[in-house]
Amino acid sequence: MTLSSKVLLTRAIMAYLLRRVPTLLLRRRLFSHVSVVSVPFGKGQTKKGVERGPKVILEEGMLLEKLRELDFEVDHFEVEPSEEDRARTRSNAPGLMNASQVSATCYRLAETVAPIAENDRFSLVLGGDHSISVGSINGLVSVWNHLGVVWVDAHPDLNSPVGSMTGNAHGMSALSSLKVLESPQGFEWLKSKVLPNRLVYIGIREIDPGEWKMLEQTRVKLFSIKDVDRLGIGKIMEMTNDYLQPGEDSPVHLSFDIDAFDPLVAPCTGTKVPGGLSLREGLYIGESLSDTKGLVGMDVVEFNPELGEKADVKVTLDTINILVTATLRKDRTRLRFNY
Repeated sequence: MTLSSKVLLTRAIMAYLLRRVPTLLLRRRLFSHVSVVSVPFGKGQTKKGVERGPKVILEEGMLLEKLRELDFEVDHFEVEPSEEDRARTRSNAPGLMNASQVSATCYRLAETVAPIAENDRFSLVLGGDHSISVGSINGLVSVWNHLGVVWVDAHPDLNSPVGSMTGNAHGMSALSSLKVLESPQGFEWLKSKVLPNRLVYIGIREIDPGEWKMLEQTRVKLFSIKDVDRLGIGKIMEMTNDYLQPGEDSPVHLSFDIDAFDPLVAPCTGTKVPGGLSLREGLYIGESLSDTKGLVGMDVVEFNPELGEKADVKVTLDTINILVTATLRKDRTRLRFNY
């Protein structure tokens, strides 16, 4: 190679790197801005009250204030489907209860989350029931097509409309987000999906028969609560990060159903299963993902303030606030328990 060729090559490389520097910095997930998206939706299941979850988290839990105390710029959106959304997503999908409402809400949520991701802001989605994660994940996948998802839950939510015993959409949301089955009528807009090898479950401890079949078919990575007991949450997260390789080119979304926690830690939820994650284990999941600099979004779902006494609501709110702030805290030099 001649001297002039080397000079030209060097200049080309430098020009490329200079163009890439802002993108590389942004992709290190050094977020300074959190967009909080409230989704007061409960039609994905049958227990009243879960639609009030976001409002209680923000007003009684004062989550926006807590995020600002962590030196984040914070803005807030509330998802409400328009008449155009409802017309676009009208559905008669057999076996899927309230299909049109679920589809319209998830569509509007996806349309809200996508520009948040495009503008390099962290999306924090507050539910509502877990059916809404179809929208938040779709919005992120439309921007990051190699998105990984860590699904923390007592249940895998892998039911199909045909095999579901209840017809509840919150028990189908993971399957609806995977590139496995064709989307049902009214969900044709749902084109961006997650590959099965980009999903990891943590904390699972109650699985329906149809979900067992789907787990065998998709071979999704699953760490049950027994695995957490056997290996410890530190090893589980080490294995999760090795599997998903979160980082600048492998963004990850955390979808956290609070029924993953033991009911003593989060009593106000609709599908409690004894023997769940401890508070410390749940916090470690969020912290570990955040420390990779690959975490781009988070759902917190299934908080139902009507399923408990005032003291139960307080305990659950405290758990949610600590989970979110521990996950997003920039300063890791402070004592871990000082949230």
